[in-house]
Amino acid sequence: MEVVARIPAPGTDPTLDSYPVLLEFVSRATSVRDEVSLMGIAHTIYGWMPTMLAFDDRVDIPGFWANTEAGSLDLAFLEPLKKAVNNSIVGASKVLHFLNPEVYAIWDSRVFRGITALPGYDSQVNRIDRFVEYSQWIRVFSDSEGARTLRNALVDRAILTEKMSTLRAVELCLFCKGARSE
Repeated sequence: MEVVARIPAPGTDPTLDSYPVLLEFVSRATSVRDEVSLMGIAHTIYGWMPTMLAFDDRVDIPGFWANTEAGSLDLAFLEPLKKAVNNSIVGASKVLHFLNPEVYAIWDSRVFRGITALPGYDSQVNRIDRFVEYSQWIRVFSDSEGARTLRNALVDRAILTEKMSTLRAVELCLFCKGARSE
C-alpha cells in the first residue's frame, strides 16, 4: 500500500481536511433542488478549487437532478453541464461528485497524472470522453475487493471516514499519486 503512505495525515492538508465538511454541506444544500441550489453548490465547490467559477446559467441542462441522481454519463447531459461550469469537465466532475459521491469520482489533472504519469495539460484532461472512460473504469474497480481493502486501510488511518465511499478512496489515491514532486 505504497500509495496510502503518500496521502497526507489528517490535519496536515487543508484541501483534504475540508472535504468532509463540503460533502456534508452539499448534502444539506440539496434539500431544495433548483437552479439557485445548483449555482450555490457550484460556487462552493469552486471555492475549494484554484480556479474562479464562471457559471453560465443560460445553458439548459436537461434533467440535471434526475441525471445526477442516476449517475448518468450521457453526452447529452455532460456536454451542457461542462459548458455551464467554466467549460470544464473537471469542474463539472467536482460538482457531480459532491452531489452524488457514491457514483461520480473527481476528475482533474492530478488524477490524470496518477493514472498516466503524463503532465495533464488542459487539452488532455478537459475532455468528456476521458472523464467518461475514467468514470466507467473507477466504478468497476471500486467494486473490487482490492478497492475495498484500500478504503478500509484509509479509514483505519483516519484519512477517510466511514461515510466516504470506496470510489473516493480510489480517486484520492490517484490524486495523491499524481501530485508533482517539489
